[in-house]
Amino acid sequence: MDATRQKLNEMLKENTGIHMMDSGGANGRHWQRNQERNFEEEPAISLEFNEYGIEVTHNLYHWLAERLTYDSEMDDKFQKFSELPKNEDNNWFEVIEDFMEEIGAENVDTINTYNGEDALSQTIQYTQFTMDNTPYILLMVHGGMDSRGGYSTPIMFTEDEPYSLFDNARAMISCNRSDVDPDQLLLPGIERNDYPHEWLTENAGYSWEPEDSAFAENLESYEISKNEEDRGKGKIYVDEDGDGYCPICGSRLNAYSY
Repeated sequence: MDATRQKLNEMLKENTGIHMMDSGGANGRHWQRNQERNFEEEPAISLEFNEYGIEVTHNLYHWLAERLTYDSEMDDKFQKFSELPKNEDNNWFEVIEDFMEEIGAENVDTINTYNGEDALSQTIQYTQFTMDNTPYILLMVHGGMDSRGGYSTPIMFTEDEPYSLFDNARAMISCNRSDVDPDQLLLPGIERNDYPHEWLTENAGYSWEPEDSAFAENLESYEISKNEEDRGKGKIYVDEDGDGYCPICGSRLNAYSY
């Protein structure tokens, strides 16, 4: 496991405390449930069709590992700064603010994903800034308790692509086209094509717009059916395993980040 994935694994399992007003019960907080998880073996994204509609969730571990690189040198500077006597009584938010001023950071902005549309499996808070044209992320993971507390120790990363963490509410659903009947019946008003049908969301799955409106409508506008006879006939067929199938061609639907 490389240094980036090791740090993310530690952050997701860090004991971030408990509080009498928590809704996590005895062992229901994220950091507690994460202790026995092997994130490497888990899927990067999950897709579910249920009575609430179409739900997509990015596995935070994989999502961050695709976008960040641990920066040991800058992280060491921050950790040493946080241990200075003057910071003994300061909370993390105060320490981060003072550190940004200390190093002369530019383009400083702090984001909490709880405050907007979000498809991540856990809430994160991060301060993004630049130094010498390098984009940095000082990351905290919410491990439990009220969203105003219960965050992991801040860790420093560089961002592989600037502003890639803004993709937290975005996802794509596409059919794989590998299990399609070549003699499928076309739906009225839909032209035939041999490419995957794709839908995009930028609001964590509240709406799914087709990549090409000539071939499809918004995905959430199709009725969900558990009748296999409806597969590929204008409804999203969902099998007994919970897998969904394209309402246009009947091919299995899969979710991706983008």
